[in-house]
Amino acid sequence: METNSVYLKELPAILRIIKSKEVPVKIYNHSGQWSEHYFGVLEVKDIKDKSYDITVLILFDPETSESTAIDVKSIHTIELKSSVEIHGRQVTRVKILK
Repeated sequence: METNSVYLKELPAILRIIKSKEVPVKIYNHSGQWSEHYFGVLEVKDIKDKSYDITVLILFDPETSESTAIDVKSIHTIELKSSVEIHGRQVTRVKILK
């Protein structure tokens, strides 16, 4: 399993690559949520206002047909169901550096 470490500011672009390849992901955050099974990436949405600037990842659960959203700042690792080329390397895991 090839791991690629990236900085948080690079994460939205990488999530868009994963979305375009339609590769299911497992998301690991600091509380351990969303790590039980794979989700499809529906959208990577930037939300900006005068007082805040956040990026939200919208996920789809194919088992339950439900969706959920997560602030990308809370993600520390992404596991891919199959490899994707990121920065010229085949990657199955993305670790986020803060």
